[in-house]
Amino acid sequence: AQVMRVCCDVLTVGLSPTLTPTTTTITATTTTTTTNTTTTTTTTTTTTATPFSTTPLHITELFSGPTLAFKDYGLHLLANLIEATASSSSSFSSTTTSSPSKSRRSLIVATSGDTGSAALEAFANRTHSTITVLFPSGRVSATQARQMTRVSAPNASVFRVANSTSDTLDEVLLALFGDAELVSELNIGSVNSINVFRVLCQMGHFFKCYFDVCKAQSLCIGEDIVRVVVPTGALGNATAGILAKKMGLPIDVICANTTLNDISANFIRTGTYTARESVNTIAPAIDICVPYNIERILYYVSGEDPVLTRTWMTKWNSGSLTLPPESLTALQTLLSADSVTEEEVKEALRDLKLSRDYLTCPHTAVGVAVARKLLDRAAVSSSTSTTAPICVLATASPLKFLDLVSHIIPEVDIKPHPILSLDKLGEEKDHSIDVDQSELTDMIEKIKVEVK
Repeated sequence: AQVMRVCCDVLTVGLSPTLTPTTTTITATTTTTTTNTTTTTTTTTTTTATPFSTTPLHITELFSGPTLAFKDYGLHLLANLIEATASSSSSFSSTTTSSPSKSRRSLIVATSGDTGSAALEAFANRTHSTITVLFPSGRVSATQARQMTRVSAPNASVFRVANSTSDTLDEVLLALFGDAELVSELNIGSVNSINVFRVLCQMGHFFKCYFDVCKAQSLCIGEDIVRVVVPTGALGNATAGILAKKMGLPIDVICANTTLNDISANFIRTGTYTARESVNTIAPAIDICVPYNIERILYYVSGEDPVLTRTWMTKWNSGSLTLPPESLTALQTLLSADSVTEEEVKEALRDLKLSRDYLTCPHTAVGVAVARKLLDRAAVSSSTSTTAPICVLATASPLKFLDLVSHIIPEVDIKPHPILSLDKLGEEKDHSIDVDQSELTDMIEKIKVEVK
């Protein structure tokens, strides 16, 4: 509970008098008063009314950890668990190893940005594990790249992979874990959300979010519904929300995508999936068109039928799947989805900062833009489902995307976070290894041959 209080600082935009330590007052009118903490002078500006001006929008900040991303919580718990159980003879990969001496875990991570830095922070210099991180060159922010490439630890390796995307790196990992003999021999494990422990940890986010929103709006806990908007990539967080909902938490889980990479949202809306490549957007961590947690979601859609799930996944992996009507209904009972354009994301990020003096990262802004659409619809509807409070999960600090955020809001002077300074990250030393996607595939094939 103490860890959750640190990691989940729920902020209520429009209700709370204090959103961050640097903001003095935010009101629910078209006049915003802000205080400059450096000069102690106060200025008042009048802004155009937006949906944020009259309707409470709750934001659960999940980035209070050491790398300023929501991944910190689950990964640190997982790292401690692995160290604590290192003397066990059972393989971390869930495949039993014949040698009790194989207690050193070989952990591999494919990342679109935040998972890599959080994994390195959690596992670097650990005694009983090695950590290898793969990230797609040119598809993470400069700060995210520095957080990964400046890590120097004897048990850590970082590969900057050219001609790759988050999806293609995930495919490499899935193929690797599909080789049970190799996984057992090398004691390989993953700390991506492939690992269900990560998903189980993230369930706590939804409970903390729900209880705090109920408290802020004097709702009846256990009866009133809260809509939780989740910026969606690999569907790990959405799966955690589904599990929380199945445990009895009265929430509606809403996946938020950009229109350029709306594979998940489109599938949830229509029940039809057609494979396509992801496109680089202003929200790179959710530029994912192969959401591997879809298998877990389809398992619950199938009524927990493993045979039907396997049939659907075979079609999904072949590039095309259409659910029957009754299964689509079951899917939409678990979660809903919406997508927004990059311009809508920029507008949401900009409006929220200029009218409410609250800054988000571009991924959280995707969620805010979807929430804004929901608020617009609620203005013309009186149904319970469209008027329930909305909470957006804020997945990372905006200061990890300083260049992009400053470009969207050039008139605002945004200072870097102290722990993201170049001095802190070790500007002069890059410990990463540059490889091409094809080279990486060849390396893994050679390892398989050597092991066998």
